Amino acid sequence: MPIFICDFCFFLISVIYVQSIYCLQVSITPEVTSRGVNRAVMGELVTLYRQSQLGGRLPAYDGRKSLYTAGPLPFTSRTFEISLQDEEDSLSGGQGGQRYGIAAVYI
Repeated sequence: MPIFICDFCFFLISVIYVQSIYCLQVSITPEVTSRGVNRAVMGELVTLYRQSQLGGRLPAYDGRKSLYTAGPLPFTSRTFEISLQDEEDSLSGGQGGQRYGIAAVYI
């Protein structure tokens, strides 16, 4: 039996069977124009809520408005709140940071 390997954009892609891919629309407030900040916000969300609110799933985020999971999350829509510290705040021992709201709903 032949083995097929797909090399696309310098990343090795292996295909696994997944029952369903789920897509959620996310909105971050206050609105952020930088994909890097968006990804940092979503990274903090996953760090804080992966086990408790995301059903142990590790979602993939496109940097803008879409979040993908392999399998359903334990909600149909939810709002999360996180606080993201910048490097200057964490170096000075500050407890502040920018607060963000993240709304996620299935499309």
